[in-house]
Amino acid sequence: STLSVVALVLGLLSPLVFVSPLLVVIPFAAAGAACVALSKIHAADGNLSGARLARCGLALAVIFGVGSAARAKIGELLYQRQTDAVVEPWLNLLCGGRYDDALDLMSPEAVAKLRAETSALGDVKFFERRLTARELAKDATASALRQLMTSEKMPEVIVTTFDQVDLQVAATSKAKQADCIYAATNNRGASLRVGIKLIWISGSDLAPSWRIDKWQLVDH
Repeated sequence: STLSVVALVLGLLSPLVFVSPLLVVIPFAAAGAACVALSKIHAADGNLSGARLARCGLALAVIFGVGSAARAKIGELLYQRQTDAVVEPWLNLLCGGRYDDALDLMSPEAVAKLRAETSALGDVKFFERRLTARELAKDATASALRQLMTSEKMPEVIVTTFDQVDLQVAATSKAKQADCIYAATNNRGASLRVGIKLIWISGSDLAPSWRIDKWQLVDH
């Protein structure tokens, strides 16, 4: 059976799926060719051979197809955990009004953009960080998050939780960036959503990690 040979060749090429997710068509094609070949061989009543080749091609297709899917899922969970480790503390800092500390979780470009909005005193190193933090406090997202923790009744314990509801990661050999949406909800039922873009920083003066680059409030 010619198809059994095709199935085996495609099965041997199936590891290419780890090079690019787009090549997932190879194990699918291998599995399809193998199934058709086995069906024709069975119907030929001994007039066609190649069942062993078709089964090998099918086995390779299943192994590498499932392996590729598992690898993608593991990568997704890893990225989710990595971004959570940066975004949730950052959102907590904004809710608590700790804008100075929040700057440490932001990209140099994001901090520089805030710094550009400060007064001439920003040129003085002593005032630079404080003024930049004050500029962050004026941000619409920071103000909305702070309101989630604001109570008109004193004393009232307000707890805000954060849930990642969407994550898209674009990773290449040169750069990585992630776009995610977080839902912030307090125990009084008030909630909002924040769209956040992170970039991967790996400069010599910083430990490799994700940093907050852009953010905005999004509609529910």
